[in-house]
Amino acid sequence: AHTNLVVVGEKLAKEEGINILVDAFDRDPEFRNTSTLVIANHSSAADLVKTLTPVDKIPANKVLKTLEFTERKWGENVKTSLQEVMKSLESPGRGTVVSGFRLDGNPQQAQKLDNLQESAPGATLRASGIAVLKQGKLVDWLYGKPARGTVWILDKIQGTDINIDWEGKKEAIAYQTVRQKTSVSAQVKNGQPHISVHTRVEGDISEMEVPV
Repeated sequence: AHTNLVVVGEKLAKEEGINILVDAFDRDPEFRNTSTLVIANHSSAADLVKTLTPVDKIPANKVLKTLEFTERKWGENVKTSLQEVMKSLESPGRGTVVSGFRLDGNPQQAQKLDNLQESAPGATLRASGIAVLKQGKLVDWLYGKPARGTVWILDKIQGTDINIDWEGKKEAIAYQTVRQKTSVSAQVKNGQPHISVHTRVEGDISEMEVPV
């Protein structure tokens, strides 16, 4: 009942898929479906949960806090619960997205107490991309702007920074979103699907290199 994080290895997610795992967790009366699910990105699940980090001694807490922070400030990751994953897996025609996490550094160093005593550890955990699942299996990874766009379309952006071009000058204005609302609609015209994404954003201008 106290489990707050489930880490799935990339190999398992690709080859077998997560459907069997999710089914087992869902049927267990002692397991909470509010637990967060992440997929190991170019790492094994064991490497992630064994990594010792200086601030949070428990690796699961490090992963959860990083996810919450990056979701709130940057928008290229999304904190997804097991319950949300189950709902999306059961929705026909809908893809499932889960945040990725990777071990950056030496897996052997990550498990040593020495790793806790360095200001710049030899190994650390990082949020890394969004895993795209189709019928429960990992089919692709999204990074950077495509990842942020995906989170935006899902109406889960809590905050992010945008650089805006102005009068011919690239990235002239730095804009921080405070709140946003996204709506997605779809219709078929002449046998072709048309999808409309409408976003309303409010935010703060944090820096300007041009007079406005």
